[in-house]
Amino acid sequence: MKDGIMKIKMQWASRLSTTRPTAGHASFAKAVLLLAILWATTFVAPLASAQDGPPLAGFALDRILVKPKSGTDLTALHDALGTAVIRSYPAIGDCRSCNCLKALP
Repeated sequence: MKDGIMKIKMQWASRLSTTRPTAGHASFAKAVLLLAILWATTFVAPLASAQDGPPLAGFALDRILVKPKSGTDLTALHDALGTAVIRSYPAIGDCRSCNCLKALP
């Protein structure tokens, strides 16, 4: 009885220790990977780019951001164009948000 068990154990051990070629597994894995990439580029990418959302919040067609040279007075220019300074940003080079609705044709 022990001889029979030992014989079976040796057969299984020899089967497990033998190396089998894995070329079939590698080619299958490559095929699956390529299929996944093809699927993603065919179906997922066009769906993601076809979504047309609303314009970005905070974007206004009637406002511009102006950064004058330091020490420049733009009062006469604003009066001539009909624009008005809405807000100044002294921390970023004295940029000014201007309303230009009257200046647009």
